[in-house]
Amino acid sequence: MTTQADLPDARVIGSRLGLREQVASIWTYRQLLMRMVRKELKVKYKNSFLGFFWSMLNPALYLFVFWLVFQVILQAGIPSFPIFLLSGLLAASRLKRTGSGSMLIPCHPLYFSKNRQLESSTPSSAPAQPTGQPAK
Repeated sequence: MTTQADLPDARVIGSRLGLREQVASIWTYRQLLMRMVRKELKVKYKNSFLGFFWSMLNPALYLFVFWLVFQVILQAGIPSFPIFLLSGLLAASRLKRTGSGSMLIPCHPLYFSKNRQLESSTPSSAPAQPTGQPAK
């Protein structure tokens, strides 16, 4: 039977770190984080004409068009309109991405199968033959 003295010292990692500890952790692994972000952006915008610039240009164009319509043409006089608009656009785009991603789940073939096993999990060295025909 092991006692507390026999066990090696262990660091308990809790999910509730303070802000200072979180910032220190991010700062410690900043180079890894930067490399991972660069890789994700390269993969995401690989075949895009404008690349990462489009993700910054799109909200800026939205802001300009809505500002032109509501503040200049209609003279709505909404205080702090750019902040109001960008927060709404951020929430709407997040909701749109969440909704479109969740709609793909029921369309997956495993959703409708009874045994819910992957077809590739069955070992097969030759292509499947139609029923009733012997394999050559």
